[in-house]
Amino acid sequence: MSRQTLPWREKAAYLSSNIATAFSWGYITSYFMIFCTDAVGISAYAFSVLLLVSRLFDGVTDPLVGYITDRTVTRWGRYRPWIAASALPVALATCLLFYQDPAWNPAVRFAWVCGAYLLYLLVFTVFSTPLDAMASVMSGSPDARANIISLKSAAGIVGAMVMTQLATVWFDARGTDQAGTYFQLTVLFGLVSVPLYLLTPIFCKEKILPAPKKQQKFHLGAVVRQNISSQPFRIALAGHFLNGLISYGRVSIFVYYFKYVAGDMALYALFTLLMRLPQIAGTYLAQYILPRFRGPGQALSCLYVLYGGTLVLNFFVLPRQGSMLLFWGLTIVSSFLFGASFSLIYTIVPDLTDYSEYLSGARSDGGVFALLEFGNKVGMAIGTSGMGIVLGVLGFSANMPQTPGVLWGINALMFIAPGVLAILIGLLFLRYRLDRTILHAKDRS
Repeated sequence: MSRQTLPWREKAAYLSSNIATAFSWGYITSYFMIFCTDAVGISAYAFSVLLLVSRLFDGVTDPLVGYITDRTVTRWGRYRPWIAASALPVALATCLLFYQDPAWNPAVRFAWVCGAYLLYLLVFTVFSTPLDAMASVMSGSPDARANIISLKSAAGIVGAMVMTQLATVWFDARGTDQAGTYFQLTVLFGLVSVPLYLLTPIFCKEKILPAPKKQQKFHLGAVVRQNISSQPFRIALAGHFLNGLISYGRVSIFVYYFKYVAGDMALYALFTLLMRLPQIAGTYLAQYILPRFRGPGQALSCLYVLYGGTLVLNFFVLPRQGSMLLFWGLTIVSSFLFGASFSLIYTIVPDLTDYSEYLSGARSDGGVFALLEFGNKVGMAIGTSGMGIVLGVLGFSANMPQTPGVLWGINALMFIAPGVLAILIGLLFLRYRLDRTILHAKDRS
């Protein structure tokens, strides 16, 4: 098996875009919900409907964008031109999303948020789909690809950690109830992210190219049918769906947990630090954890079950003086396990692409990533909108003391719900049998 490695300059250029996405996608995931409820005045119910409809729209566009990028033919490759062309629009769309004119009435405010969010999701899909696909075509070596995907996941967490620390300091000084405060920070984040985005198309190279004649005959419907008929792909798709429920639903509740349950937003900065550092370690070490198991399915099963178990335990331990040490200890352990499992669930994607090519004779890197991202984004839509629905049902009122029922609900959304879903993912991957070593018996680099 090839032990080919990528040059560090190329690795750094690829990782830079994932760091930068934290200042757009990560920022929106963490703060868009509280921006809408606490600053714009949108009810939790209305936000849930917006999020569900828009994310489902986003999920539908993913396979289409993947199909288009797969069929792109330029001297610079299939994916690099799309990444370069969409870098600035992503930053601008993020700024528009957090812009609010104080003179607008509530109906106009809500309409603006709806339109801006749909625009952002479309632009970000055009950027992120080819970016994800690049990992499959930068090297034919499974070790090099596992390494770059592990580093990519770690880089995203580093970016999220930096973004959250900066945002926590920013909002601690200015509050979370004024729309202008969010917009000003968004502009600053945009200035940081665009140069980082552009490093990827400038320095990264596409080394695995499809056979042109076969590719012309492989249509969008064929991409979908071919992959859905594959059991390993169906398991991975379900795993990405449930992972979207966990990851994005839980992140959207973080600020609510520390603002209302813990009652101390200063703890949020410490939480993100003690959460992100173990996640970084987990995502990087995942490539070394994988060989300790019989295959990716066993590794993912074990990691997700352990991750879910620690989350459920954390429900019973609040960040108070008498239980602080145990709370932070469980946070560190669960974060490490999440980082490793999150990295591995993406590490298997290039292998699924190779398997699809083996079955069909045509290569569709963007299509496979986009279909899995469709499952992930449907999970995001249901997970994050579900948070708003549950808060509305419990009687959440923005910027007010919450009832015991609401506090219990936020705590359950933070730990119990994602813990149970993580255990379910672990059980699901017990049936995943695709072994990456089988697909790479010959060096493709």
